[in-house]
Amino acid sequence: MLDIRRVQLVSLLADESKPIKSEILSTYMGISQRSVYYDITNINDWLDSKKLPLIETIYGEGLILPEVTKKVLQEEGVLSHKQWEYHFSSDERIAVLLVVLLTQSGAVTMKKLMDAVQMSRGTVFKDLQELKEILIDEQLTCEFEKASGYFIQGSEENKRRVLLLFLYRIKYQYKWTEKLPFLHQLSSILCIFFRSEKQEFFKKLIFKTEKELGLLMTEESSHLLLIQLLIMIDRVRDKHLVFIESDEISILQETAYYQAAEKILKVLETPFNTTFPESEISYLARQLQSFKVAHFKSMHYSSQELDDLKFVVHRMVMEFQLKACVLFDMREELERNLLAHIKPTYYRLKYNVPYSSFIVKEVQENYPDIFSFTKQVISHLEFYVRKKIPDEEVAYIALHFGGWLSREKKEISIRHRALVVCANGIGTSTMIRKQVEDLIEGLHVIAIQSLHDYEEDCDVDVIITTSSQLEHPTIPVFCVPAILTNENKANLLWEFNRLFSEENRHSLYVDSLMKTIKKHAYVHDEVGLMRSILTILEQPNLMLKEDGKPMLCDLLTNETIQFTDSVSNWKEAIRLASEPLLKNNSIELTYVDSMIQNVEELGPYIVLTKGMALPHSRPENGVQKVGMSLLRVRDAVAFSDQEKHQANLIIVLAAADNETHLTALSQLSDLLSEEENLQKLIAANSVEDVLKVIS
Repeated sequence: MLDIRRVQLVSLLADESKPIKSEILSTYMGISQRSVYYDITNINDWLDSKKLPLIETIYGEGLILPEVTKKVLQEEGVLSHKQWEYHFSSDERIAVLLVVLLTQSGAVTMKKLMDAVQMSRGTVFKDLQELKEILIDEQLTCEFEKASGYFIQGSEENKRRVLLLFLYRIKYQYKWTEKLPFLHQLSSILCIFFRSEKQEFFKKLIFKTEKELGLLMTEESSHLLLIQLLIMIDRVRDKHLVFIESDEISILQETAYYQAAEKILKVLETPFNTTFPESEISYLARQLQSFKVAHFKSMHYSSQELDDLKFVVHRMVMEFQLKACVLFDMREELERNLLAHIKPTYYRLKYNVPYSSFIVKEVQENYPDIFSFTKQVISHLEFYVRKKIPDEEVAYIALHFGGWLSREKKEISIRHRALVVCANGIGTSTMIRKQVEDLIEGLHVIAIQSLHDYEEDCDVDVIITTSSQLEHPTIPVFCVPAILTNENKANLLWEFNRLFSEENRHSLYVDSLMKTIKKHAYVHDEVGLMRSILTILEQPNLMLKEDGKPMLCDLLTNETIQFTDSVSNWKEAIRLASEPLLKNNSIELTYVDSMIQNVEELGPYIVLTKGMALPHSRPENGVQKVGMSLLRVRDAVAFSDQEKHQANLIIVLAAADNETHLTALSQLSDLLSEEENLQKLIAANSVEDVLKVIS
């Protein structure tokens, strides 16, 4: 027989007519996905013993219980009709406590908090202590009065900001659904979250505003604005108003954002029986300023802001090129697009508007080198706004840089033409293009468009989009996230293989094989498995590109590290440092001449810090393959008359393109950011000394 948990699991499947993804079952049951698959295996063994059809795994869709099995289990009374009890995680309990404290009128008793999360007094008290620590960073405090209970103290803007973030997590990160019975008890805001007719009313209002202002709102930013409006209604009803200086209100009243905010709140007054004062209209106008615009327009800035931000963006791009040893072929276009993205970032930082993004971890894990270089150049924006830039903002700026890195001029063999259509803006679009072109040999993205500009009349083989709503009558459409996971990559490869393979019988075989494997086993690395299967089947038409990014220790070896006491001048230093790369055929002699010519024309820009120079040039000037060599000169080499342009370390970089060298260079940059490591390399007398520092 099945135990209680497995009865509950099979009952959940029986309640659904469509496949359910394992992650949703994991959330429902409060167990890991691994445990879900383990339970499914045991349930299938039990069903097999009863000669019943097994739970099926439909690739890309989820798990489903066959109708025949469902009917038999219902007749035998196996299925449980008991309402399933959801158990909060620690993070979820804290989120619920905060929502209750900020959406209830007045102070909240301990009993009410215990009822909200269905936990003991001791657990709730411990959670409140953690919540207090979180609130410190938000300039809020959680207070207690014996006569009334707990309440949150602080400015109204700070309360709304933290409430917005936690409500967003409840709805979209924790993935609760309307089936959870306790939601209606928490707050009126959550009730509206799960009533589709109410959501539709707000979505139409937001869409109209988006069109009028020319905003480019992602699905995420639309959700955030919806929550902001719900919070405003709730707080204004309870007479909790935002305070904004009259001078700032006067300035905002001159903008299109204020006019749009006024229209929105006018529409909301009647159905919600609420009047919004000027301060609330101004508050909403500031929120609207924080959203992306579809295209850069100078009207979105004051003249001073425009000049300042242009300068900031230019400095960021120039320093990124210098630190990453790349040259953007379309630098001015990159700067224009980055400027359009910096605008909402600037206003979010200026007005402390919360910004929720769950791609930070994906960017850091999948593109650590690009994120690292972006983190370094973001200092120009930090200096301008006088604030530290959060990683959420850095990640999206990194998407812009990452997307542009692959846009160098090069010959490619095009077999499939693609269009990228993205609701998240130009930066995300360019990053998606980079990922899919890196993944599939012969795929070329000929254009990228926003969802606003998309037209069905396009001459491409496939459309790749972040919008699940986009369809085309004749062209295949693939929906992908901004950062592709291994599973996303596997699915994309799968579909390309199925659609474009000349050997369709291989596609059918792989399809069948993958379904069988996933039915009986949990696949940890779908991309790796897909690659292995394709290799076995010798699939020549869909070649996977190799990552091919060497580490620093792969490039600096016994053969590429040299030592000398002195050289006659900086030109000799570059020539001597280049010899290992000439010997291993990484570069041609023309590359050495080009590096020297660059210094003669541009000055000692290659001296990145006192003590270290990084000579390099364009790939087309004689690079055969990626390489790096290190020359330690005991007597410092002068690249100019100034002391700061003297170097004992001459590290020659041969970049074959704009990307392959980034991992090694990022590691070198991190290494030399610590003065101690730089001095150890300068003092090194043997290859072993150098390898100890870089390993």
